[in-house]
This record gives sequence, structure tokens and C-alpha cells, in this order.
Amino acid sequence: MGQFGGIAFGPVIGGYLVDHYAITTPFYVMGGAALLGLILVGLVLPSATSEEKEAKAEADGFRFKESLLQVWRDRKMKGILVYIVGRGFYRWGFNTMFPIYAITIASLSHSQVGIVLSCYMLSGALLQYPFGLISDRLLKYRSEMVLIGGLVAAISTFFIVSFTSLSLLIGLVIIMGAFSAASRASAVAIRTERGRIHGMGVVTGVFMTSISLGQVLGPVGFGAVTDWLSISASFYMGASVGLVTTFLAYFYLRKDRKEKRKLALETS
Repeated sequence: MGQFGGIAFGPVIGGYLVDHYAITTPFYVMGGAALLGLILVGLVLPSATSEEKEAKAEADGFRFKESLLQVWRDRKMKGILVYIVGRGFYRWGFNTMFPIYAITIASLSHSQVGIVLSCYMLSGALLQYPFGLISDRLLKYRSEMVLIGGLVAAISTFFIVSFTSLSLLIGLVIIMGAFSAASRASAVAIRTERGRIHGMGVVTGVFMTSISLGQVLGPVGFGAVTDWLSISASFYMGASVGLVTTFLAYFYLRKDRKEKRKLALETS
């Protein structure tokens, strides 16, 4: 909630600053905010305790290559990583190309573009906690939450270029953000569950690397398709990637569950 809440306020503040001051103003404000964050980390973040230092020493002694191979062989982790790469791809491709679409085709102002993006992020931030509670209570259906949330969020991307009205775009991105929160909450819960088996540090590291990979490829892919075909085609392509990777992720997550049930029956 903290992460996406912070992201949610950025676009609307940036849009306001551009409309009322200059295109360079948000960069100065962003740099100042980053500097303030650095100062707060130095003042507020506690130093490592003796227990944490001991845990770090044990982690340093753990063989990294073996732990990494175990993560890649884990079917649930394969599913989560496939999902998170695809999600990062179409989400950050959307974040890159939507402002261009909104200003050049939908004729929105900079402030309105910021409002749409902020509504997208804010809906995901506010619903992250309740969907996390649901994921904790419905342990057996986490893979289904990843599937449904991922599919609806990706399908919503198909319809972005069908709307030019501010109210309709806000309604659509709220749906995108809500279902993204549903799938993300369960994906992170599954990641944490596997972290208790393979090591929280290495699992989190692989998870974040996968997110970064999607974030790198998404804007490049969306931009290439826009140059080659059209900006509408880039959204269709991104949505298709989201659908395919969500189905593939569910295949790994669901099959892992079926194998466990089969093993349990054989044991009994």
C-alpha cells in the first residue's frame, strides 16, 4: 500500500506542476523528494541488531548457486515469475504510452492525464490490503485469484484506446487497478510462502529481477509497435502478452497443486 500509494500521487502532482508552472518543474520536485527520502532513511532507519548480523553471516555462508537453482526448479515460483514478467511488461508499457495517447488522441490536459494514472495506482494501493486479507483466508484459491485478477487487468488494456472521455478512462483504470491488486496480493503471498522454503532473500531477489525485466522490455516493446504499426496496436499487443503470461502462470500454479494432491492420495 505504501509503495503504490506513493506512486499514485506522483502523476497527478506532476501534471498539476506542468500545467501551472513548467515541464521541468516536476523534475526539480522529484529530485527534492528523493533527497528528502535519503535524509529520512539516514535519520529513521535503525541499524542492524546483533541477531540480524548473525542471520546475515549465516546467509553469506549459504551457497548462492544451489539456492538459485532450487528457485528456478520450483513450479510455483516459475508461475509467479512468468506472471510478474508479463505484468511488468504490459503495465509499464501502458504507463509509458498512455500519456502520449491521452494527450495526442484523447486530447486530455497534463493534469487530467495525471488524474487518470493516479486513479489507476490509487485503486490498486487502497485495495491491496483487503485483497491480502482475502488471500490469507482463501489459501486454496490463490492461484485462481492470480488468474482472474491478471486476466481482467489485461483485458481492460484492450479497451483503453476505445475511450477518449475522462470519466470512462478513470472507470476503466480503476477496474485495472482493482484486479491488479487482487492478483498481486496472491502472487506476493505465494512468493513469501516459497521464500520460507528457499530463503527469503534469494526468492525476493529473483522476484524483483523479474519485475525489472518486464519494466525494461515493456516500454521498448510498446514503443517499437507504435513506431511500426500504431499506438492502438501497442496496447493490443501488451494486453495479449498479459493474457498469455497469466494463463501460463496459472498452468504452473495449478499443475503444482494437482501433483501435490496426487502425491497425497498415493501416500494415503
